[in-house]
Amino acid sequence: MEKDDYINLSDEEKIELIKREKNDLIKLKIIRSLSSEDVIMKCVNLISNESTKSAITYSLSKLENKVRVIEGLTEEKWITSATIELPSNKYKIKMLSKIKNLYFKNCIIQSLNINDNEIKNELKTIDDEKDLASIVARINNTDLKYYYLDKIKDEKNKAKIIISLDNEQLTEKYLEQVKDKASSTLLKSSLKNIKKRDELLDINNNTYSNIKVPDGITIGMEIECEGNGSMDAYIINKIFEGYSAKIDNSLQEGVEITTPVLNNSKEDTQNIYCVCKILKDLGQTVSERCGGHIHIGANYLKEKQSYKNLLELWSNNEKLIYLISNKKGEVSRDGTIAYATPISQKIADAINNNKFNDYKYFTKDDIIKTIKDIQEERKGKEGRRTGINFLKINSNDINTIEFRLANGTIDANTWIENATLFGNIIATSQKLSEIQQKETKTEKEQEILNKFELLKTKDITNENRLNMFLDLCVPDEFRQVFIDRYIENKKILKENDKIREDLELYISNSPINLLNGIENLASSRRFTNVKNKEAELVSNYLEYKNPSHNQELFSR
Repeated sequence: MEKDDYINLSDEEKIELIKREKNDLIKLKIIRSLSSEDVIMKCVNLISNESTKSAITYSLSKLENKVRVIEGLTEEKWITSATIELPSNKYKIKMLSKIKNLYFKNCIIQSLNINDNEIKNELKTIDDEKDLASIVARINNTDLKYYYLDKIKDEKNKAKIIISLDNEQLTEKYLEQVKDKASSTLLKSSLKNIKKRDELLDINNNTYSNIKVPDGITIGMEIECEGNGSMDAYIINKIFEGYSAKIDNSLQEGVEITTPVLNNSKEDTQNIYCVCKILKDLGQTVSERCGGHIHIGANYLKEKQSYKNLLELWSNNEKLIYLISNKKGEVSRDGTIAYATPISQKIADAINNNKFNDYKYFTKDDIIKTIKDIQEERKGKEGRRTGINFLKINSNDINTIEFRLANGTIDANTWIENATLFGNIIATSQKLSEIQQKETKTEKEQEILNKFELLKTKDITNENRLNMFLDLCVPDEFRQVFIDRYIENKKILKENDKIREDLELYISNSPINLLNGIENLASSRRFTNVKNKEAELVSNYLEYKNPSHNQELFSR
């Protein structure tokens, strides 16, 4: 059938055409061209594909017709897809009873109009206590909250409603009698007295007091997890200002917690510990579907040189960074190549294709645009799925550089360590730029430049590369963490051929210098006698704080 050949046919002729047509999508197009809703309803059963059948509801104006179509569906995904578009709380709540999958339940619950007075009557029709508590916790009517609080039996469901009431006295009273661990954690987390909260949760003696980044570095986290506690995790929206729990359809019955803008404050760090404790006590877990994405504010990078430094620092050490971005004993998940592809080979290709030939005349915006073009060229609209993602710079009121390579985790220490690592990679890129612009440099500043230039060569061992990179990008108190990660994860990766080969396919083996010989920093006044300095620099590392551990590191 040629495009739109059916347009001038009568309804009867169209129906006969629908009966003969094999392609459900073409059937749908023809159905949408029918003259009336009554005629459309006669053709619903001529569609076999449930995805296509659910799409018919968008062409219907009568609520009862939409509901009839939905009630004829059997797949929860498509029931949910059509249900969330209904204008009526009554029918949305009715459809909840047909849904078992927590993700789809959440979709429907989150789509409810909580300001609709109609919901008061519909609450009486809900048999599932968990569904009831989740909805009651979202409504604004305080009297209704108290009414259903007395009727709810499960401690966790009670806790959700109590937290939504914002009654500190009631919270503390209920804490004295609650036995369920998850419920207790939720209630403790909701206390406004932060000191008391942290004491009750036993998170005052954490490994880290703060994310160790310079002032001015801003951070955002996306904590992805899965499990039966996903619906309960939505109460985090109420407990923590600026935190958002939301559905993520890439997860299996999962939830994504996004943080507000964080910095190096103790309060922000304590909140991370608190959120992760909630998720653990709710029984949440991570899988290969979960990522540990961290955003760092791009405003910290002031010049085009800062971006050049970042690209070179990242690209020349990309394999190392992938090794140390996951906690000790963990290497990149199978989904890494699909969702967080290494970028250095693409940068190398861009250099060889003269993408940076005009760097001398670039503005900061020019180099940002060039980097974005390189990303989008690789995967089109999915170009964001790289280990380091620049597409969010100045995009839709977001101005961040996203680090996507780490695995998902609900371990607070890992989040703080990774935020420290990625934040300091950004900070180092800016610091290098500031040093490079100086006419006169201190001995310490020159040493920093020397290490940076050595990292852009292939003339150093992997272990020396690690030490130089950590010198530049990791505070002393975090250093051993990343050495331990390196040792263990390197060993695991060596035994995992698939992941290692997948990563190496996208990681450049050639030194990355954006200038490609146009301007060689190694021969300029900014950098002198690098090769002569290498032996001296490397020898200093052999006297590192933990000589016995260092010996082990170098022996591998």
